[in-house]
Amino acid sequence: MTGKTQEWRQEWRLKVEDGSQAGEIKVEMDGEEPWTFTLPWNDLDELQEELYRCRVLSQEAFPSERRAALPVHHPPSVARRKLQEMGEKLFEALFPEALASRFEEALARAQEEGSLLRLVLVYGEPEGLAWAIPWELLYARWADERLGMVLRHLSIVRYVETEKREESVLRRGPQVAFFSASPKESAVPTDATRAAIMRSWGEKDVLVASGERWENWMRLLEAYRRLDILHFLGHGDGERLLFVREGNEADARDVQALIESLEGSSVRLLILQACKSSGLAARLVQAGALPE
Repeated sequence: MTGKTQEWRQEWRLKVEDGSQAGEIKVEMDGEEPWTFTLPWNDLDELQEELYRCRVLSQEAFPSERRAALPVHHPPSVARRKLQEMGEKLFEALFPEALASRFEEALARAQEEGSLLRLVLVYGEPEGLAWAIPWELLYARWADERLGMVLRHLSIVRYVETEKREESVLRRGPQVAFFSASPKESAVPTDATRAAIMRSWGEKDVLVASGERWENWMRLLEAYRRLDILHFLGHGDGERLLFVREGNEADARDVQALIESLEGSSVRLLILQACKSSGLAARLVQAGALPE
């Protein structure tokens, strides 16, 4: 690897699930009494409507040619305030007053050390409001104001509980493969992503697969039996990944097809860089398609 790699020095682990009332979230942490918090959204539809309003406000504030030049983390002020309000509610849900100060201290230490604080959100099932919430919007007023969110030194992981336990320690350097698929009129940043992966793992350790088509995906998994990490870059619709068929049309493959393709493979880490792919990833883990 090249460049400085940030390390995790501390991990906070919270179990999150829907509560008994509409909009209620139940949270548990080892050594603490469980707590509940009622969010201002009764269900996923209301949450999505709120996010959509933020997006519309952002788009209306600037002409399209100016929006393209805006930094991603600096949305227009009106939309930004809306997102901050949402983020504050999410922060209150996960960190009641007794825990908030401890979390602030832990995050400050991570910033001083140049390390990362890992927040693991544990779920029994990948469903419901608690699963769908965009926890990446967590916001606290004491956070780094230049970025606005608390994420600069925080890594958020969604973890789905499963009964399967397998040893996953590699006794050699990992073999990494990069596979991209981009159907007609839906380009993805293939070159930039491939370059970033190679910088991280080293060019000698990364296999750039002949991508696009489902047949090539299958050939890759059949031909490379020592493959450890497989990075997919492309598109998803929440239920399927989109590969490419003749005519550059979309070839959608569901979770069952992915499970079957991974049977007998050595892949231990599958990265799905595609829209709405978190549910697919969770179902793959639950099905035992990958070692935990």
